[in-house]
Amino acid sequence: MNEFSITPFRGLHLLLLLLTAVAALLIFLLLRKKPEARRSRLLIGMCFFNLVLFAGYKLSLSMDVAYIRAYYPNGFSIFNELPLHLCNINLFLIPLGVWKRNRSIMGFSFFVAPLGALMALLFPEPLFSGFSLFLPQIFGYYVTHALLVVCGLSLATLGFYRPDPRDIPRILKTFGLLAVGAHLINLLLRLTLCPEANYFFTYGAEIGVLKLFWRIIPAPLLYGLPAPLILAGYMYAVCALSRLTRGSWLSQPPLFRKRKYFETSPLFSRTKYLHDSILHGFSNIILLYKSTQIRMNHKLSVTICRVPQIGLMCDRRTSCWMCLFQIPK
Repeated sequence: MNEFSITPFRGLHLLLLLLTAVAALLIFLLLRKKPEARRSRLLIGMCFFNLVLFAGYKLSLSMDVAYIRAYYPNGFSIFNELPLHLCNINLFLIPLGVWKRNRSIMGFSFFVAPLGALMALLFPEPLFSGFSLFLPQIFGYYVTHALLVVCGLSLATLGFYRPDPRDIPRILKTFGLLAVGAHLINLLLRLTLCPEANYFFTYGAEIGVLKLFWRIIPAPLLYGLPAPLILAGYMYAVCALSRLTRGSWLSQPPLFRKRKYFETSPLFSRTKYLHDSILHGFSNIILLYKSTQIRMNHKLSVTICRVPQIGLMCDRRTSCWMCLFQIPK
C-alpha cells in the first residue's frame, strides 16, 4: 500500500487539500438557497459525525505502539486525547454557536477552527506522515481536520456568521477564557490522572513559533501572551478581505436573504438613493407641467399641492400629484 502513503505537499496530500476546498464549495452551492433550519441541521450534523470519527481515530491511536512509545512513556492516557485542543474543541463550539446564535463563539470558530486545522493538515507531525492514508489513525487524523476546515468556513458561506471587526474584542475574550480554562484542566490532570496533559499547548509545544515564545517568556500559559496580538492581526486582515469581497456572488445569497441584512447593505443604500432621486425628479417635472396648465386657465383659482411624496395628503384639502390634483370645492 505504499502508493497510498501520504507525505506533505506530494500527490495524495495535495489531492486531499483540493477535496477539502471542493467540499466547502459544494456545501455552499447546494445549500445557499435552502431554509436556515436545514442549513443549521446539516452543519450541526457534520460536527457530530466528525465527533464520532474523532472518537474512532483516538481509539485507533490507543492501539498504535509507535504513537504510545513517542508520547506516553508511562502508558497511554485517554485524558490527554479529549477534544479540548485549539482546533478540535470546535467540534462542540460550532454546534453550540449555531444553536445559540452566539457571535462570539461562532466568530472564534470561524477564525480559529479553519486556521488551526489547516496548519495540522499542512504540517503534520512525523508520526502522521509517510504512512498509508487508509490506516485508521492516519485516515482519522486527516479527515477530522479536513472536516473542521469545512465546518469552520461553512459558518460564513452558509450565512451564519459574517466577519465584523466589532466582534474581535469579544472573540479575543473568548479565546482568553478558553485558554485559562484549558490551563486549569491541565493543572488538575497533571496532579491526578495524566502528567502529560497539555491542552491549548499551555505548557509549550514542539512547534516553531511556540518554541520561540517559550524562549522569550519561559512560563506556562504566560508564554502565549503574544498569540492574541497575532490572532487579532489575522482577524482584522480577514475582516478587511471580507469587506472587499462583500457584494460578490459568493456572499450575496446567504447574507441578503433576511430583510435586515439586505436593507443595511451598501448595495441597497445606493439603489434606494438612485430610485428616490429619479422619483423626485419626475415628480418635480409633473408638478411644473400641471402648474403651468392651471395657470393658463384663468377661470380656475386654486392652490397646487407642493408635496412630492406618493400618497401624502397636503393640509389644503388637495391631494398630491399622483391623485391628479383634485380641485377643492
